[in-house]
Amino acid sequence: MAGWSCLVTGAGGFLGQRIVRLLVEEKELQEIRALDKVFRPEQREEFSKLQSKTKVIMVEGDILDEQCLKRACQGTSVVIHTASVIDVMNVIHRETIMNVNLKGINHQRAHFPFRFSTKLNTEGQCQAPEY
Repeated sequence: MAGWSCLVTGAGGFLGQRIVRLLVEEKELQEIRALDKVFRPEQREEFSKLQSKTKVIMVEGDILDEQCLKRACQGTSVVIHTASVIDVMNVIHRETIMNVNLKGINHQRAHFPFRFSTKLNTEGQCQAPEY
């Protein structure tokens, strides 16, 4: 896929950062759009150091903002969706988790055709310990 571009949602998170680092090594990739709500200064510095033949553009925005997502997706060849809310301490409202984890992907699907998905989770429930 010569001259392709990629949007990585959740690019400021653990998985998203790693994916951006790996994508920079792709030979034919021209542009990476790294989307997250907020980038810490050290993330900005790291992403600016990754600039090579592949242009890395940091886009601050919310995946629940359809206009932001539409602009971020425009002209991209691939979207890698890693944006999510993970609540291991059971302190984030369920509505927030559902909005980001489900509505965010639905907003993406409205602006980018779905082609392939792979499962990255396990089945079952996990209870946080009570303190």
